[in-house]
Amino acid sequence: MEKKHVFELSSKYKRTIGTTLTHLDRVVCEFEEWAKGRQRRSVLYFESNDLSSSQCEALLAQVVEIRELLSELKSAFGLQEHVESVTQSIWSHCSSLWATLSEIDSKHLKGYGDAVPGFAEYWAPRGAEIEAHLDLVLNILRKR
Repeated sequence: MEKKHVFELSSKYKRTIGTTLTHLDRVVCEFEEWAKGRQRRSVLYFESNDLSSSQCEALLAQVVEIRELLSELKSAFGLQEHVESVTQSIWSHCSSLWATLSEIDSKHLKGYGDAVPGFAEYWAPRGAEIEAHLDLVLNILRKR
């Protein structure tokens, strides 16, 4: 029987290792979803799941092996599960979208050259409408 290693790591080590391995675990969740056929489709975004059935099987096998290794590392390093609140994720996405949306006005885009005539007048109300929708999304999250 193989002896299990347990390490007493400093909080800085644990935080760094835990963050990286949690990110790996999150990515592995996506690998699993793609291997099970996930293919998101929206207006401007489309995932083309071009994995073959043999690739899906092999990918799922790797997911299992990576998770086994992650489980071992969790025990060895005394790592805690990271619970990601969907509400907090939506807040984060909205916040980053506000920042990038604010850069799609004619003033910010001037660095790429002059805007075509009528762009500012067309975009401004639509950008404001998108921001209003994001506000409504956050209002939904405020209600319990």
